[in-house]
Amino acid sequence: MEIERSGSSHILSSNGVHTIRHSQAFSVACRLPHGIRHDYSRTRHKASQPLLKEALSEYKKIGNYKLAAQCQFLLGNILAIQGHHDKAQSLFQEARTSLIDFGATEDTAWCLWEIAQSFYLQRKYKPACAAFTQARSEFEDVNSRRGSASCLMFIGASLRNQGQDDEAQSALEKALTEMTEMGNHTGVARCFRELGRILAHKGEHSVALTKLKQAHTIYTQLGDISWIARCERDIKNVNVAVSEE
Repeated sequence: MEIERSGSSHILSSNGVHTIRHSQAFSVACRLPHGIRHDYSRTRHKASQPLLKEALSEYKKIGNYKLAAQCQFLLGNILAIQGHHDKAQSLFQEARTSLIDFGATEDTAWCLWEIAQSFYLQRKYKPACAAFTQARSEFEDVNSRRGSASCLMFIGASLRNQGQDDEAQSALEKALTEMTEMGNHTGVARCFRELGRILAHKGEHSVALTKLKQAHTIYTQLGDISWIARCERDIKNVNVAVSEE
């Protein structure tokens, strides 16, 4: 989402005074990338929350609903980090509704992506899959390859978590191709891991280990300790299954 930075003539208080504190809140909060909220500290962006709430109130007062929607989006991200998913989803939906009026089509798709991600993090995989599918369609309408590929990856992960291995594998293989072509290393690693877990569930242990080790290698290169540990756990589980055959 494009956030208006400090210095924008649109960032005004109700009495016309430039609200630097509000633009500082944007500067802090908009550093949250799409799709990796759950890997961030739950308190890292807490300081910007009261400023964004104040900014949201001010922008509504002066009728600047586009910036109000951006505040809602950023507040939704912070609440999602804190695990307040219902409140976060409500803010994402409000932002989405407002942004539709401004024709900000890709931004509205990202709002829906965030709603889908919130479902996914709550392990509500069926509504997550439905929302990601709709968001993917909206991304494709505006030729957002990054958004579409991200949705496809999470559609695959959601299907895997519902036991639909064949459909999940098909979606993830397509997502892997997209992520590879875009040079999205994090996405490639995620696809490899998800595919490895599917193949392990199918009993194809040799191929599963290859995929999981590929994911582990990429996460090691990225220095992502959390995902390295998950891959190591997955590899250990497959090795145990092989030893018990």
